[in-house]
Amino acid sequence: LSVGGIAVDGITNTNESVIDSEQIIIANSSKVVVLADHSKLGRHAMCQVAALGDIDLLITDEHPDSAATVADLRQTGLAVMTVEVSRNEGEAR
Repeated sequence: LSVGGIAVDGITNTNESVIDSEQIIIANSSKVVVLADHSKLGRHAMCQVAALGDIDLLITDEHPDSAATVADLRQTGLAVMTVEVSRNEGEAR
């Protein structure tokens, strides 16, 4: 899933029309992975999608501005995978 925001109280999205389908996907999945760049961490979008406990893994980029939020998310028990991004090329390594 992609999200509009992810924080310790859950994931949110900006598009109200996808909330129902995302909730159905989460309910019927054996593993839920969220892909969100650092700009989504610690943010809240308009619509609540799911609690953090419904997520198995967050994949995000390493960024100094989001280090504290990543630590907070890990503190909840969420598995977080960070990837290094080349700032010059914009490609994950």
